[in-house]
Amino acid sequence: MILTSVLGIRPSAQRKELNIVDPQLPEWLDQLHIRNLRVGNSRVGLDFTLHGDRTFCNVVDVEGEKLFVKVAFKK
Repeated sequence: MILTSVLGIRPSAQRKELNIVDPQLPEWLDQLHIRNLRVGNSRVGLDFTLHGDRTFCNVVDVEGEKLFVKVAFKK
């Protein structure tokens, strides 16, 4: 639950979507790889990378049902 809060992961299995809102890695962690994150009947792989004060998210793969993935930044 801490990771979902810090990384802004907001899954919705019913709508078949995954929203990632303003992800932020701590300054001591410059990258994080998540694999096989299950959202409904889909599995997704995500890479988070810290550059300066901004954390970027890259969708590596999606398996199973189609899944809409949106990454949004507040700043």
